[in-house]
Amino acid sequence: MTPDMNSLPIQDFPESLLTMMEHGVPKEAILQLVEHYGGTRLSVPVRFSEGGALGQVIDRKAGEALCAAYGGDIVEIPLSVRLRTVARDREIVRKRRDERLSQSALARLFGLSERSVRRILKTTAG
Repeated sequence: MTPDMNSLPIQDFPESLLTMMEHGVPKEAILQLVEHYGGTRLSVPVRFSEGGALGQVIDRKAGEALCAAYGGDIVEIPLSVRLRTVARDREIVRKRRDERLSQSALARLFGLSERSVRRILKTTAG
């Protein structure tokens, strides 16, 4: 199961992604960039084109903000394992609380061991 990162508070974001937000790139677009380009370097075009590779990932407004801030540069898009882990752990806690799923069901759903699920439930605030 892929956790939903849209609900994460911005304080969980790495510094490089927070800087993108400061340049006017919306959180949703940043998450789309992480999903598509995470762990790689992105050559940001000087001008945004909806028909270009970037236009297939983010919308015009976000693309124009990204190009205005980073056009002509190569930007490292973090893999953001921490973001994914935080989102996954919160989803596990939510499913346990709201859907009353057992630890073994959660382990199977998220591809974890029951021991890992117990650790997450113990350490993650709901």
